[in-house]
Amino acid sequence: TLKALPALQFAEELGASVLCTPVDAPGLDVDLIQAAHQASVAVLVSTVDDPARARELATIAVNALCTNDPAALVNLLANTPQP
Repeated sequence: TLKALPALQFAEELGASVLCTPVDAPGLDVDLIQAAHQASVAVLVSTVDDPARARELATIAVNALCTNDPAALVNLLANTPQP
């Protein structure tokens, strides 16, 4: 797996508008999300099945989450404050 910040740099070099990263990617944190947003790159994270991790990622403003249990994720995020 590419580390998250080099992956963002690669996405920028390609002119990509979205960075898709696995939930367990090293460096997937608020710093990466902020850097991506400053570069006008959205961040999609897959596959997020752990409720605590989903809430954490929503709190740090990822743009999209992929999951194997969409109903559970929708219910969880409906009760999570947005940044």
